[in-house]
Amino acid sequence: MDARLPEMLEAYRAVVRARAFEARRDELEQKGAALPRRLAVATEDAFAGAAFSLGSDDWLVGEGTETALALARGATLADFVAHAFGRGGNPWNVRERRTVSSDLRNGAHITQATGIAWAAKIERRALAVLVTFTDDIVTTGEFHNGVNFAGVFKAPVVFLCTSQKPLIDIAPAYGIASIVCQAADFFSVAHAVTDARKRALSGLGPTFVEARIDDAAHGPPPLRRHLEARGLFNAEQEAKLLGEAHAEIDRVLRDFIPTGRRPE
Repeated sequence: MDARLPEMLEAYRAVVRARAFEARRDELEQKGAALPRRLAVATEDAFAGAAFSLGSDDWLVGEGTETALALARGATLADFVAHAFGRGGNPWNVRERRTVSSDLRNGAHITQATGIAWAAKIERRALAVLVTFTDDIVTTGEFHNGVNFAGVFKAPVVFLCTSQKPLIDIAPAYGIASIVCQAADFFSVAHAVTDARKRALSGLGPTFVEARIDDAAHGPPPLRRHLEARGLFNAEQEAKLLGEAHAEIDRVLRDFIPTGRRPE
């Protein structure tokens, strides 16, 4: 993977920017922003690892809360803030970036992702579709419909579930493969999604990837340690990147709320 160090650095920059946006959530909501529910802890690295493993023609289908995924595909923090204040379109729903989101909490986007993948297979296009969701969606009817259809017709889908607690191995019930990885570990998720994507493109069908969130995880994430060991990142650079992210958010706030100022 070291041949792709520049891409890893960009992936980590997306992680840092996503965390900066999440850190401003309460302030933005107090100023009138309409934001989706708060993300689970330690998912940014998982989403960055997933995005890193996809090809430019692959599609990303999410719930709209996976900020790091959209940032990795070219969205900006300014896009997210503008959308939250009703001054811009949803940065997720951009065809050129091949990203789609759903604000529904019923798993409908899973069925949608399967449909995109099935259409690509019919048209013989070499691409995969990554769909992300949390473990509570596994109990919905839309999850069953989407995964069951994908399993029967071997649609090229990667089902990425971030889970707060270990799930039972549900994949065999749908006749699909499964992989378990660690959500806080960029490389664990990247390897899992890479393997799942290879299966999909080889015509072997979908894979259920369970990215487990470990509340006990502490210290710098593996991706940052990897970059630091190679002299590509350090604490000073992270502080600078955070400052730039907050400054980008502040610029948009000044446009929408002239008196808006980030609390000291």
